[in-house]
Amino acid sequence: MIQDPRHKWLFDGYPCAFGWACTYTTDLAGRPIMLKSHHKGWQLLAGGMIDADELPWEAAIRETKEETGRIIGGEPRLLAALFRLPTGEFPTRFGYIFDGGVMTDEEIEAIVLDPNEHTDYAVKSIAEWQRIVPASQHDLVCALETARRTGVAAYVTAPVD
Repeated sequence: MIQDPRHKWLFDGYPCAFGWACTYTTDLAGRPIMLKSHHKGWQLLAGGMIDADELPWEAAIRETKEETGRIIGGEPRLLAALFRLPTGEFPTRFGYIFDGGVMTDEEIEAIVLDPNEHTDYAVKSIAEWQRIVPASQHDLVCALETARRTGVAAYVTAPVD
């Protein structure tokens, strides 16, 4: 990251942070579509790190295409903003989850996973996912569904890893 030396006072002593962006997508029946990561198990969403030269919505669009082959666009609809405090392993992290819309059965069957990142995808009801994913992941799905239904984005602070 390039920092103007005139602003060194602003960066000294403040923690670095990194951001990510992703999309929450369901099928026509409202069942969340999740991806299975090589190293994290079932993840909720297609998404990843925000590059230095892009906005969060742009990152969500790019990552969704890279990870699933799906092209999305239009106006962004933010469903949640997440914030995680630093740990011994990671700095402060923040994320944006956008509404990725609803996919038809044909669109779901056309998903092309990036084999370097994911091994599988699945469509299950929220109740079915509750038996598979950690409680925090299930709570997030419920918050995203509420945000989608009410039009009010969720603010989620994640527990320390």
